[in-house]
Amino acid sequence: MNINFRKRATTVGKKAAVAGLAILLAAPMAGASDDWDDDFDGKDFGRLVERILRAQSEKYFGFNGPLKESAPATTGQYRTTSQKASDQILLAKGLKVEFLTRNAGNNTDMMTFFPAHNPTHLVTCVEGAVETLSNGKRNPSVQRINLATGAVETILRGMSRCDGITTTAWGTILATEETGDGSAYEILNPLTTTEVTITARGACGVAATIANSPGSTNVIKRIALPCMAWEGLAVLPSGVIIAGDELRPGDSGTDTDGGAIFKFVPTTLRSTTGPIENLSQSPLTAGSAFAMQVSCNNNNQGTTIKALDRVARSATRRGSQ
Repeated sequence: MNINFRKRATTVGKKAAVAGLAILLAAPMAGASDDWDDDFDGKDFGRLVERILRAQSEKYFGFNGPLKESAPATTGQYRTTSQKASDQILLAKGLKVEFLTRNAGNNTDMMTFFPAHNPTHLVTCVEGAVETLSNGKRNPSVQRINLATGAVETILRGMSRCDGITTTAWGTILATEETGDGSAYEILNPLTTTEVTITARGACGVAATIANSPGSTNVIKRIALPCMAWEGLAVLPSGVIIAGDELRPGDSGTDTDGGAIFKFVPTTLRSTTGPIENLSQSPLTAGSAFAMQVSCNNNNQGTTIKALDRVARSATRRGSQ
């Protein structure tokens, strides 16, 4: 018997997508304000989903609904020691806010819970440029914040504009840089690794120089991963990474291409579970990276999609750990 599994899978996938869309469209819209998004013509799928989620905020998110508009521009003093969190943040009805800490590094940006299950800390990126501070130390790049006490400790220094960060399924932290030659750094034992310093980031595809100190062997630059201005990323349990920058088509002017969605595929997909004991066990030691770019032609966005050539080489040729 000859069965075309590719065709069958495609057919099943399409049916599932159609069924999911039908369920989404059938969701009740009660509660949506008549004057919210009143220019919606029904053609933009993203805005349709946004309207449905707004109408169902209590069901899905536990509060009455999102703010209709962003907070106004700040006037007067800001971030003073006497201000409460609610003085600085405009909240939707039903939400409360308080400070966890006021001692995190300036320009703290993206963050991730660690460990993934029953977390005790936030591990954060500090999106600052490489510099030497007045105390002689490099700029803080990755910090951990104790969820119970708010205590802040610096894990890693010397990255350039740390931004995208996530906890991996094998118990490490992957922290990335949002700059033209941005790289990714993997951190083992992030709750005990403290004050490690990158003294030279190195060019794309070249290992970083990390000062010898307690815990320094717990940090490595993953040179098999793409060199780019990292933004959001997702790391699958297999070690496959999907990541992107924040440049959409036309962002840099009329008829200009956008950034890309990158995919890293490890040479050896991870099939085991549980935390690793050393960085050599990580699936990020070697692999290949690919990119999809959406073009902008005649000032029309998304008219063509280009599958780019492989953009990263196997790290095994460069002595990756």
